[in-house]
Amino acid sequence: MSSANNEPKQWLTTRNILIASIAAAATYYLWVEHHTHFIHFLPYAIFILCPFVHIIMHRGHAHGVHGSARGNGAEVSQSTQSLPDDEIASRQAREERNK
Repeated sequence: MSSANNEPKQWLTTRNILIASIAAAATYYLWVEHHTHFIHFLPYAIFILCPFVHIIMHRGHAHGVHGSARGNGAEVSQSTQSLPDDEIASRQAREERNK
């Protein structure tokens, strides 16, 4: 058994439990005491959350390594073997423009 399986879950830390508890208490307070104000705020919450969702969703796209991620022609041909010819041509044209 590896040691990675014995480590606690990252979200189950004292800090995260405290943050979740405070957020739950604040949400309850807003709902009980100011539910009319809270309801009117919800459409604006979408705009406030957009930057955070964008950051979270783009975390795994390796932004910032575009210049070093370009490979030679052999790597490109291996990655495009299952694509249609027009898609391969468009990728090659894009790579030529980026050079």
